[in-house]
Amino acid sequence: MVDECLVIGAVLLAVSVPGLWQGLDARRRPGIATGVALIALTTPVSVVLGVVFGRLVYPAYGIAVADDPQTLALVVTTWAGAAHAVSLVLMVAGLAIGVAMIRDREDSTALGVLGVAAGGAQFIAAYPWLFPIAVVTGCQIVLAAWFAGIGMSLLLRARQRLVTHHTARASSRR
Repeated sequence: MVDECLVIGAVLLAVSVPGLWQGLDARRRPGIATGVALIALTTPVSVVLGVVFGRLVYPAYGIAVADDPQTLALVVTTWAGAAHAVSLVLMVAGLAIGVAMIRDREDSTALGVLGVAAGGAQFIAAYPWLFPIAVVTGCQIVLAAWFAGIGMSLLLRARQRLVTHHTARASSRR
């Protein structure tokens, strides 16, 4: 299921990029623009990670990677290197967006602090061989919580704009 989760997560991340760009007003905020662009950069790499990881479990064209130790070593080290790179890119994205949110004070400062924490956590997650699995998992949960927090914030903001718009239209009709 790990490979499926990677691909589905990457697709959901790709779909969120335009919403983040517009909702966080990245056009006029360089830190946000940098972070959102870096998140977009991780999407295709994450899809490839899912495909590579899938080859460890599911043979393609009858070729079982797990049967050849040298091929298996190449696949595993390539996967680990790509996962390391994705974590480092997400680290910079979290730091850039988090610092911009704190500095600009246009968004929730708490979400900005959580973004900085998520960025720092991704540094730890980039080195899973140095930390216990529980710590690395916790770091990934912090990143997911930050993404969920930003999504909820943007959803609530959009809902509020919609309510305000409908209220204004109703007032103008009277």
